[in-house]
Parts: sequence; C-alpha cells; structure tokens
Amino acid sequence: MNSFISSKNWWISFWSILLLTVSIPLFAQSGINQIGSLEQDLPSYWTKGSEPGGATLTWAKDEFVSMGRSIKIEKNVTDEAAMWESENMVDLWSERHFKDVDIKMGVSYKTSGVNVNPTTDDQKWWVSYSFYKEDGSMIGEKKFELDQTTASTSGWIEDTTTVGEIILPEDSYTTIIRFVGGKDAVGTVWTDNYVFNGRGGWAGQDWNAQLGVPTGWFYWLPPNGGNDGQLTAGYENTIVTDAESYYGKYSLKFDIPEGSRDGFVGTRKYDIDGGVVPGDVIRISVWIKGENLQPDSAAAVGDSWSVSITPIFHNTIGNNAGWGEFWASDIPLVFPKTTSFDWMQFYVDVTVQEGAKALSVRLHPLGRFSGTVFMDGLTVEKLDLPQISEIGSFEQDLPSYWTKGSEPGGATLTWAKDEFVSMGRSIKIEKNVTDEAAMWESENMVDLWSERHFKDVDIKMGVSYKTSGVNVNPTTDDQKWWVSYSFYKEDGSMIGEKKFELDQTTASTSGWVEDTTTVGEIILPEDSYTTIIRFVGGKDAVGTVWTDNYVFNGRGGWAGQDWNAELGVPTGWFYWLPPNGGNDGKLSDGYERTIVTDEASYYGKYSLKFDIPEGSRDGFVGTRKYAIDGSGANNLSKTSGESRDITALDGVVQGDVIRISVWIKGENLQPDSAAAVGDSWSVSITPYSIIR
Repeated sequence: MNSFISSKNWWISFWSILLLTVSIPLFAQSGINQIGSLEQDLPSYWTKGSEPGGATLTWAKDEFVSMGRSIKIEKNVTDEAAMWESENMVDLWSERHFKDVDIKMGVSYKTSGVNVNPTTDDQKWWVSYSFYKEDGSMIGEKKFELDQTTASTSGWIEDTTTVGEIILPEDSYTTIIRFVGGKDAVGTVWTDNYVFNGRGGWAGQDWNAQLGVPTGWFYWLPPNGGNDGQLTAGYENTIVTDAESYYGKYSLKFDIPEGSRDGFVGTRKYDIDGGVVPGDVIRISVWIKGENLQPDSAAAVGDSWSVSITPIFHNTIGNNAGWGEFWASDIPLVFPKTTSFDWMQFYVDVTVQEGAKALSVRLHPLGRFSGTVFMDGLTVEKLDLPQISEIGSFEQDLPSYWTKGSEPGGATLTWAKDEFVSMGRSIKIEKNVTDEAAMWESENMVDLWSERHFKDVDIKMGVSYKTSGVNVNPTTDDQKWWVSYSFYKEDGSMIGEKKFELDQTTASTSGWVEDTTTVGEIILPEDSYTTIIRFVGGKDAVGTVWTDNYVFNGRGGWAGQDWNAELGVPTGWFYWLPPNGGNDGKLSDGYERTIVTDEASYYGKYSLKFDIPEGSRDGFVGTRKYAIDGSGANNLSKTSGESRDITALDGVVQGDVIRISVWIKGENLQPDSAAAVGDSWSVSITPYSIIR
C-alpha cells in the first residue's frame, strides 16, 4: 500500500492488526491434502491402470512435446495389457462433453523398438477415447491405432480425428482415455498432447492436454488453454522442474520471454471441509524465486506486469456439477524492486464466502508479466483469530488511558462522537443530582517515552471543554464541574494538584473553551512517578459536559509528555501526529481527521481512518507496549486489549518469528507518484522490540 504527497485527499482504513505465530506446513490444512505439493509422481488426471510384470509405466522427462513431461510405457511380452488410464475427463468448466459438436480429438506419440505389422489386437499399441451415459452405459469409443509399420518413428507423430468424424449422439457424463500396449506388444512408446477441442462449438473441453503438471493441478495456457494442442508465448516452457525447489525436489517454473497473454497453473477444486465455515479467514501462501525481472517496467505498467495468487470459491463440487465459480479475485503480489530475488514467501488472506463448497487456487502470471519465476510450497490454512479483540481491535468502547472512575445512577459517561475538538471523539458526562460525583479517571499518564514527569520544567497543561444546560454559579464543590491533574511521588504520596474549574457562569458555552496554565504557573518541585487526570461532575452538578484536547507540554524543556492528548483512539492504542505529536493541543496537515470510524470495516464495526490531503509530515497510530513473556523483560508494541492490565504473550521466545498483518482499504491514491518518490510515499508497519 502506497501513500503520497498531493493536493488531493486520500484515506486508508487499517483493519484490525493481528499478531500471529504461523506454522507453514508443506501441505494444506483443513483437509485439502493435495494443494501445494509438486512432488507427486503421476500426471494430473492419470492413473496406472495396469502395470504387469515386464512392463514399466513412467511419467517421463526424456521425451515430450511441451511442458517437460509425457507418459511412457516400456514393455516386453506380458501376461496382460499395460495401460495408462485417465480419470473422468468430464471436469472443471463443463458438467458434460456435449452432443452435436464436431470434436477434434487425438494424441501425439513417439515409438522406439516396437514390434512391427501386428496381426492381433494383443500385439498392438493404441490410444482410445471412451464416452459413457449418465447411467454408465457406453455411448461409443474412438480408437487411435499407433503406427507400427516401422520399429521406431523418426520423431513425434500427431494423430487426430478428421472434420465430422466424431460427433457425439448423446452427452457424455464420463469420458475415459486409455493408452495401451497389448500383452504381446513390445518396445517403448511415449504419448503427449492429448487434443480435445470442439470445432465450431463448445465440446466441454479444458482439462490437461499436455502432461506437465502433477496430481491435483491443471492449467490454462495461451493461446487457447492447450486443449487444441498448441502452447505459445513462452508458456510451452512452463514445467515442473528439479532445477530449483523450496520444499522437496520440484518446483513450478514459468519462463515467459514476452508478456503478451496471461496464463495460469492452478489447483483443481477441493472440498472445503475440516471445520472451515463461511466467515473464516484462510491464508493462501506460496514460495517464489524470481529471475530476469524488470522492476522498472513493472512499476510503470502496474498490476498487469505482476504475478498473482487467484483464489476461487465454487458452489459446486464433482465432475458433473459444472464450474460453479461465484467469487474470484486476481490478487497481485508485490515483488522486491530488483531483477532477481531468492526464495521468499508471499501470501494473501481471504474470507470464506457464504455458499462455498469448494476452493481452487491459481498461480497466475498476468498479461504483461515477463521473466522467470519458480513457485513452490503452496499452502492453504485457516487462520486462528481467537485474540482479535485483544490485538489490533478498534471495537473497544473506552478511549485509551481512560476508565470510568465513577458512574453513579443518574449519570452517563460516554466516549462521545457528537462533539469533539479533533480525532472524532471526546469524553462526556450527562448527569442529574446523584449520590456521589461522576468521574472519568485516567490511568497513569507517566508512560511510553518517559519514565517520569520531570521537575523544574514549566508545564503547559489544560483541557478544552464544552457545556450544555449545566447548573450556574455553584456555591459548593459538590455543585461544580472540574478537571484536575494530580502528581505523585514514587512512594505514592502526593506532590500536588492543579484543578481547572469549568465555567459555570452560564448554562451553556457558545462553543469549545480552552483553559490552560499560564507561564510559570506549574513547575513540579519533584519528579512525578504517577500522574492522574480526573474529569468530574460533583454529586449536585447537573447538565452535560464534553472534554477533549488534554494538553500536557513542557515550555522550553522536556516534561515527559507524549501520551494521548486527544481522545480518538481506543484502549491499547496511542498516536504521534503532526505538528508536534498532539500534546501541545495542535494537530494539523489533515492528521486532525484521523479517526476510528464505522464508515468501513473488515472485522466488527470500526476501522482506523487516515485522511491526509498533503503528506508533508509523517505520523502514526500505534499500539502501546505489550509484554512478550511473563517476566516483562522483553516487550513488543502491541495492544493491551480491553483490559488495562498487560497480559503476556505466552510461549514466545527469542528467535521465534512473529507475523504482523493488517487489512487495508485505500482510496484517492496516486500510484504513479508513489512509484516515482519511493518509500517516503508509502504506508508502513513499524514493529518495535524493547528490552529493559
């Protein structure tokens, strides 16, 4: 996500930062046991139907038409035929192979040392396509008898049906391909490039014609997917290779010299089961190594120069159920700005959609991509998000550093949105006469950058407030509204207190009133180890009062400030916003509009919104410190949840890897400017590790 310097407004919502420890399994979780591995020893859609003694069936690398593999039979005379047999080739986009369409079907093959001029079927080599009705009975079969007039072909031979030769009289619910060496046939035969393509109509094709990808995978590669027997634009070089790998021996290699079309290698559909339900978040990750990249061109062109992960949710499962796609997204990955990089993990998080029965995932170089990428270790895992309310949530109902000190019957304390100075919130008391005072009370405001509030510094402190319908001209303390700052020594005894009695000469102020100390009025004689602010409506005070913008700023020296002066962020958060953090009572450059909003959200109701018209300064909203372990010796910035107590992140030790992630929605961005300026135009995640 990029930010920028511009005269235009822009805004970004940060959606619930999550601090997660993540395991990276070789195979997918949630029962999807085939996604991710490229180590399988069979081509997708194919099984060894029969491998009698004296015959060897191989997913071969020594000869092929394209994509680096073929299926091969080497055999002597055997007790029975040797056979590669396909699964049901009615799959993926189509629920049937359709009648009344002229079908071009066929195979490419190469022979070496086969028996010549066979006189019986048992001596022959052949490939057959068999078609079956819904009830399992056969519609018909097309048999390609391979050339055995010579012992060895001079190269690859393509054999396909002629125009009008095969038109199904009924829809096929099951289509099976067999590559057979009869029991008395001998020699070595390779087959590849199993063509199945409607001439002038949709026959229900688009399974794997070439044999380059393993069990559980399929592809669509230019110019027409591959089922017409043609691959071009460098996609014929797409292979499963042992030249590089992250897991095991093999990885998937795209080697695309010119990005004129897009293509993909993806998983077949898999049941969503094993405890995954709508609303769950799944993480799809893949390891990638890049070579021969062009980062400048990629930055100039944008997403079409990218490689994406493309998750697809389907509302169907099974060969005759149809494609059933109802949610899909090409999610571009952001590579390092370099011509090559070593193995790196990339991931996307998606929410399981209502009605999803199946998932497929594509590894997808987009239309303008040019370069070489090796891809391995695709994983799909359900994220465990039980602590969303503690880490990264914006759903808390109190402002950070503040508690409801006293809310007696007849009084209501609110973290209010109806009136504020900046950042969208204030703290509010509405009350009648009550049995005791109503009070907002802060936590210890000695926090974050400073271990104390310091003596011998002239401190400007104060508050902004607004009143409505309050009692006028109070004669007792119980009738008054006030704000106080109280300072305490290390032993807990009080140093002193500054009390701001709010204006009650009229029932309502005409707007916001700021009240601050004068120059030299407050200089602490001793360091304060505990500073508490209280906003109080005496038990006999009535009306409504809002307070905001709690100023605490050293005049000409460091007083130990920098907690939240404005009240815009919830429990566990703090901020530093231009021009001086906010504790001098000033926010500018659009940062005063930084708010927790219900305009957009990913989790719950609220998100954090930055709306910055001109990025001339930087600022942040961050989490307060959070203990990594029970000793409190090591800390990482993190929320403290809805409790004011710091809770340890158990089980994390030195050397562990933690993942910090955030959901972001962006508007009014300027990617060209961001690409030109670089990192200073960006939005960052900034983790801090603190040792004391």
